Amino acid sequence: MRSIKVLFIYPDFLEATKNVKNIPGNYNEGLASLSAVLKEGGHSASLYHLTYLPEKEEFIKTVKSHAPDLIGFTIRTSALSFSVEMARWLDEEMPEIYVMAGMYHPSLAPDEVINLRGIDAVCIGEGEYVLLEFVNYFAEHGTLNRAADSFWIKDEDGAVHKNSVRPFIADLDKLPFPDLDLFDYCTLRSNTQQNTAEAIVSRGCIYSCTYCANAQLRNIYPNKNHYARFRSPENAIALLERILAKDPKIECFSFNDAILNV
Repeated sequence: MRSIKVLFIYPDFLEATKNVKNIPGNYNEGLASLSAVLKEGGHSASLYHLTYLPEKEEFIKTVKSHAPDLIGFTIRTSALSFSVEMARWLDEEMPEIYVMAGMYHPSLAPDEVINLRGIDAVCIGEGEYVLLEFVNYFAEHGTLNRAADSFWIKDEDGAVHKNSVRPFIADLDKLPFPDLDLFDYCTLRSNTQQNTAEAIVSRGCIYSCTYCANAQLRNIYPNKNHYARFRSPENAIALLERILAKDPKIECFSFNDAILNV
């Protein structure tokens, strides 16, 4: 099986800062975890970390420099409009490359995202091993697996194949540690401005607060009753030690867990 090059595109800016260059970027644990699993599976992953909205020519030139076999957008709701524009650019200039979309907005509004121009597939929910299987299939067959768990796939005629969401990963200790090398790690915003590293040692939440997406995300899984999961203390400490080894200037950790107190 050949090794596939996956390029992740991460629009990491807001409407107010879309024209401001030289702002440090933010860490994204989901992308780092996806990259770790892909690399463990024999593939390669790179990141186009966008901290401002580029012109079309710059965007396409940078994407081509990565020479990707597959492209994946990580889309939060506040970045949807920018992602729509960039997906259209890819469809205009690189239509031969399949483009996937994942993260919160595609998971909660897959019908909207799969129908966007330039988006060929949507991953719903946690994507580590379903993405690895998806990429393995592409490596073997040269096309998308229309029956892939947790994926919706769009045909050339616009027909959409809607597959069931796989149960989430129950034991977080079985995941490889996030791939910090996917980022220019020591220059990330929290690292440089507060000497603080972002860390996550759990997934999910036991509550259903109306202002938070966790309750809706929990409902997409067949095993939703055990949505809150935690790394073991030993595994969590090993993760923190690895982060400190990566950036020795770190003085504090910022835990981005929904319920670290539990």
